[in-house]
Amino acid sequence: MANGNEQIREDRIRERAYEIWEREGRKYGDHERHWEEAEKELRKEESGIIPPRTHLSRAIAVETPIAAQVNASPYPATAQ
Repeated sequence: MANGNEQIREDRIRERAYEIWEREGRKYGDHERHWEEAEKELRKEESGIIPPRTHLSRAIAVETPIAAQVNASPYPATAQ
């Protein structure tokens, strides 16, 4: 099991990968690429190379019921 900081980072990567999946039209099959792109973006933000982004998921949550987001996502939450 991941420690608290690792879990927070993994959650941020999952959220970013979901945003990328949404942005690219919710097509299945590219989940590994989305995850890697999310990790890369977050590393750049953490190092200060690029400024942190605003969270698009908040806007998505307003438009899409949470059950639809969870069921549609190819990025399942990890067991705790």
